[in-house]
Amino acid sequence: TSTLLIQNPRVKTAARMVGFWISKVLVMLIGVLYPAVESYHAIKNSGKDQGDSHTQWLTYWVVFSLFSTLEFLLDVIIVWIPLYYEAKLVFVLWMALPQTNGALWIWQKCEKTVDEYLSKVENWGEKFKPKKAAGKAEASEKAE
Repeated sequence: TSTLLIQNPRVKTAARMVGFWISKVLVMLIGVLYPAVESYHAIKNSGKDQGDSHTQWLTYWVVFSLFSTLEFLLDVIIVWIPLYYEAKLVFVLWMALPQTNGALWIWQKCEKTVDEYLSKVENWGEKFKPKKAAGKAEASEKAE
């Protein structure tokens, strides 16, 4: 009997340059820990004219969050892309380094699109907010 084996790239790492687990650790260090430390420094030095630093790290976290969400949604497809994790490592490094300001560049290119989708999501979410009863609203206004 012959069986068809589907190989998952996460299991077979011989064809990879860095490998899944090493890439995961490096992405965690470069993509999360380093920006967290830099964000901490930006917060601690907030009174010392650190406007650019705040903008850079806030932008980084927004872009990184959107990227992580997209990656989560596409995980079933991503695992089959050769050298994806190595490319992700380079991408996160490019986004995080202040010399490249990759996250800021992405934000400037995608800001309008993000604003449009965020507005749609916020409008959609309004449907689920509890509505105040007319009598309760009037009673609370009179109490003030």
